[in-house]
Amino acid sequence: MSQRGKRGIALCAKTYPATSYTITFNDIGLSDSDMAQRFATWMGVEVRARVSYLKGWKQVTTQELDQLWLRAKELWNISDDSATEHKKVLPRKMNEYHRKFKTNLTHIAQEGKDPLLVYKDLNMEDWPEFVSIRNSPAFMEKSAKAKANALKNTDRHKMGQTSYVRLEKMLAPIMQDSERRYPEIAKLECRRSKLHIFGRCSTIPAH
Repeated sequence: MSQRGKRGIALCAKTYPATSYTITFNDIGLSDSDMAQRFATWMGVEVRARVSYLKGWKQVTTQELDQLWLRAKELWNISDDSATEHKKVLPRKMNEYHRKFKTNLTHIAQEGKDPLLVYKDLNMEDWPEFVSIRNSPAFMEKSAKAKANALKNTDRHKMGQTSYVRLEKMLAPIMQDSERRYPEIAKLECRRSKLHIFGRCSTIPAH
């Protein structure tokens, strides 16, 4: 029996009507529906709940990924046609959620704070081992190198929390005019490349 509309999304703190659980995806596999942000939040919570934070993403099995996808299909209205491309990019998105979760836990572990103040349902059985790993000299050295490399990145986007899907919607009314003003952009055939450029603009070009 479908559970759509019978429990709150994410932390189950609020219930939404069944019609709100409809999710569609664009041709590059990203959700372009009004509930996209809630779907992303829900997926992040599912990854936190079902994938051990001790695991590296390469240790996550195909079976675990399939279970997460089946769970999404159970709770959300996702058509098979719409989901085809999304299922291809799903592992990458889940990896992002998992990595961000572990980064947050690392800050907590290294600051000696109580993780339950942030993640009340966290499995504490693995916490001592995680704290030990994240405070080890080997991890500290690896982390320092990663931070140093990150500082070398001079091509950061300037979208804040805006997604590329939302950026594309914002650009839709002015895209043709912008391409006339910037012929170099018009020459690009890949939509992603155009969004990559606009995502690094300090301001979105006006009409």
